[in-house]
Amino acid sequence: MKVKLVVISIVLMVLGFGMIHNGNPTIEYAGSAMIGVPALYLLFLLFRVYFKKHHDPLDSSK
Repeated sequence: MKVKLVVISIVLMVLGFGMIHNGNPTIEYAGSAMIGVPALYLLFLLFRVYFKKHHDPLDSSK
């Protein structure tokens, strides 16, 4: 499921970049949202993996 969401996020970001340069402001705002929301999701996944890997609460060597 996570792989499908990552692929959908990347596709939405690519489509959003194509919609940014349209003349209609509504479509431009939708394109911005199609870039921003998946980018936030991908950042969430990145930080979740980082904190799992580098912040082990049971590690007393720090």
